[in-house]
Amino acid sequence: MRSITKWISVFVFILEIICLISQYVLYYRCGYYQKSFSPIVFQTLLLGFLGFCLILVAFAAWIVSLIQRQQRVWTTTVLAGLLALWGLKYVLHWHDDLILYGMRDGMLRNYGLDEMRHFARDFDKLPKIPKNDVDGRTKLYWNILKNDDLPKTGLKEKYTFLAQCEAVVERDNIVYVDWGGFENHWGVCISVNDKRIDPQPQYWARIVRASDDIYFTFDY
Repeated sequence: MRSITKWISVFVFILEIICLISQYVLYYRCGYYQKSFSPIVFQTLLLGFLGFCLILVAFAAWIVSLIQRQQRVWTTTVLAGLLALWGLKYVLHWHDDLILYGMRDGMLRNYGLDEMRHFARDFDKLPKIPKNDVDGRTKLYWNILKNDDLPKTGLKEKYTFLAQCEAVVERDNIVYVDWGGFENHWGVCISVNDKRIDPQPQYWARIVRASDDIYFTFDY
């Protein structure tokens, strides 16, 4: 009985790490298979809630160890480790990077650079939709509903990575395919004329290059 708080703390710490790793695996798979965030949002929220509950259990074990004056070093160390992991998850945007790296790995393996370039040229041939051209130089095709603009082009059948994107935009000879969730968005930028793209640095955006003319980006 003396060591029960110790083993509860260790067990909780192991479960917390499993929850955290599971969340990051989901983020990577979200990018790898070019998904929007909505299919995994409930899974990640459930894992996050479970992780929070585990911290409460560790806190209760820590309180009990203080009252009993037993295994205080173990329970304090575990609780501090859990709080550190919880804090790092929000300070370091690892999930953003995992979505980007997953998308890069998946698209390069399943499609390749040349197929992405062919898609950009095919999209460049499409006409502008006047109602979506808000500034006179933007081509925008939505893909949220079945009767939206992109499904009518036939590109989704030719390029399967477009299946769950939200929209495709072209401006200044750069095609951007957008995926996303409630607030965050990620996608791939492809140059129509194979020229190097040099995006303006923005503190809220992350970029992973695949080549001079193609890069993946995450805005949060």
